Amino acid sequence: ALGGWGELVQLVSSRQAMRPDCAAALKDLGALYGAARAQEAAPAIQVQLAQLTDQGVALPELARQGLALVAQVAEREAEAQRALFPDGNLALEHLLAPLCTALYDVMRPSYILVGDVTELAELVEALESTMGR
Repeated sequence: ALGGWGELVQLVSSRQAMRPDCAAALKDLGALYGAARAQEAAPAIQVQLAQLTDQGVALPELARQGLALVAQVAEREAEAQRALFPDGNLALEHLLAPLCTALYDVMRPSYILVGDVTELAELVEALESTMGR
C-alpha cells in the first residue's frame, strides 16, 4: 500500500540533518501522500454512502454512519501515516477534507429537501452526538 513512498520518505529523512530544507520536503510529502490516499478512498466512501441512501436510510442515521465511515478510514490512514512518517509529520487534513466532501455530496440532496425544522434539528443532533459535542 505504501508503494515507493516509504523509500522516498526514508531518503529525505536521512538527509534532513545535512539539509534543513528536507524538513519542508517531508511536510510536502506528507501532504501529497494524504491527497493521494484521499483520491483512492473518497470514491469507495461515496459508493458505500450511496448504497445507504438507496436503502432509504433516514438522514440522521446516514449522517451517523457516514461520519463513522469517514472516522474509520481516517483512523486507518493515520496509522499508516504514523508508520510512514514516524517523526509525526501527519497530514490528515489533506485526507479528511475530500472524505468529508464526499459525505456532504451524498447527504446534500437529502437535506436540502427537508422543510421541517424538527427533522433538521434531528440531523444537527445526530451530527453533534456523533462528533462528540
